[in-house]
Amino acid sequence: MKRNTLLIAWLLILLVVLCPVEAWNYAGHRIIASIAWDQLTPETQTTLLELLKQHPRFEQDFQSRMPKVIKEANPAVQNRWLFMRAATWPDIVRSFKEADREKYHRGTWHYINQPIYLDEVSEAFLSSRLSANVATSIKAGDDPLQFNILQALEYCVAQMKDPAVSQSDKAVYLCWIMHLVGDSHQPLHSSALFSKRTFPEGDRGGNSIRIGKSNLHSQWDGLLGNSFKYSDIVGQAVGLSP
Repeated sequence: MKRNTLLIAWLLILLVVLCPVEAWNYAGHRIIASIAWDQLTPETQTTLLELLKQHPRFEQDFQSRMPKVIKEANPAVQNRWLFMRAATWPDIVRSFKEADREKYHRGTWHYINQPIYLDEVSEAFLSSRLSANVATSIKAGDDPLQFNILQALEYCVAQMKDPAVSQSDKAVYLCWIMHLVGDSHQPLHSSALFSKRTFPEGDRGGNSIRIGKSNLHSQWDGLLGNSFKYSDIVGQAVGLSP
């Protein structure tokens, strides 16, 4: 029964993030998670939180990082905060040191560089030379450390279904599923611009296109703002909810 509840939760998360959210930095991922939270039944919310509390770094990265204002709030606020925190955890691991970063960080999982060519000349010259991993599924022999976002999602869901995988590991995969479904709907996590002269290796999802002191990717990521405030994030989630 618990496994069926989890699978239903994955489907709900996948469906809810199809709404037109356009930014996926700290605020964006938490907005997506807050919207998803409200689509889940109380029973499913409880099941997911019980799983999340099995996370191997729950005390370090979740409980101890809870702001004072959230700790002093009611359990419903605390539970939503933990769920929203889970959606950002795969970005948090980028700042881990040495062994922990190597264990948990998966840089290639966040994107797929489906090519968009600047012009026909670029396509003719570069299409047979691309080194980008644009596979849409996993095949035998693939290295999980090199997965793109579509392969990573397939892998994480498979791990969630596997009864041999520990609850601790499944809590980690829960965070990744929440995060990657959000990332997959950000255009610059799903494509890259290629041109023969300027971007023969791609524009790194807009990171190489400068806009003032920023870049195109960052502009997309920040369209919903950069507020860390719980009430701002929840308020925006309510406004975007279907």
